[in-house]
Amino acid sequence: MAAEAKCSVDGCGNPLLAKGFCRKHYSQIYRKGEIQPDKEERQKAEGVKCTVDGCEKDAHANGYCRKHYGELYRRGKIRPVEKKRQATEKLVSQNDGDRIRALERELERAETMYRNVVGVEGRLKWRREVEELRKDRDRLGIAPSAPVATEIP
Repeated sequence: MAAEAKCSVDGCGNPLLAKGFCRKHYSQIYRKGEIQPDKEERQKAEGVKCTVDGCEKDAHANGYCRKHYGELYRRGKIRPVEKKRQATEKLVSQNDGDRIRALERELERAETMYRNVVGVEGRLKWRREVEELRKDRDRLGIAPSAPVATEIP
């Protein structure tokens, strides 16, 4: 059996479509008259950075890094860094002792359930719950009350 013919462009292993090119590269030649470099390669070669003020990450799509592009996609807008900081500070300032203790109790209960539940689905559910509660605790700037005896993988 003969080996499947591959695209003649360096680094492309896609199967041939026509005239020695795969579907992608043949389409580029048909439309633009030449092979175009991949968008991510172009941006990295040009050193394009995210267009959000204060972000130094490489651009991923439409001039945004992966984080900001995802935020734009999910929310429809990008919140300024200052507003994010203010929102976090506001949450922390609104916390009182009761709320912190409640979060710690929930986390302790979830960790106990994770250790005691039998079955993959049940353990997975409680592991997710523990991870979310830990994220909330970290986001609010609450230090762990005591080291956990068994870490969750």
